[in-house]
Amino acid sequence: MKNLLYISLFLPLLSAAQTYPKQVRGEVYKAYASKPSQDLRTTTLEVKKTMYGLRFKDVAIPTLYKNAVASYFKKRLKSKKSSSTYRLKIENRQGFIWVEGIKILSIDTP
Repeated sequence: MKNLLYISLFLPLLSAAQTYPKQVRGEVYKAYASKPSQDLRTTTLEVKKTMYGLRFKDVAIPTLYKNAVASYFKKRLKSKKSSSTYRLKIENRQGFIWVEGIKILSIDTP
């Protein structure tokens, strides 16, 4: 009986944590800031470069950002030996997508 009381008290906390996620699947940027000084236009993406191409941790990311990351790899990381996981810093500044501080794509491009 005592265990049921603890479960009934703990269950609403779990449901509230799932209701308000920081970043939903398929979204590139966070929905809200965890700190008052946090910039919501900056995020990181995990990408695994394999012999067969790029694999994203979140497959539901919009194709605009996938194309930006692919063009970043074509411009900067041309080595065929580098098959590993990368955490890339993605920014949305001045109407462009910046990957690791390099201007890649305009957001208005289809």
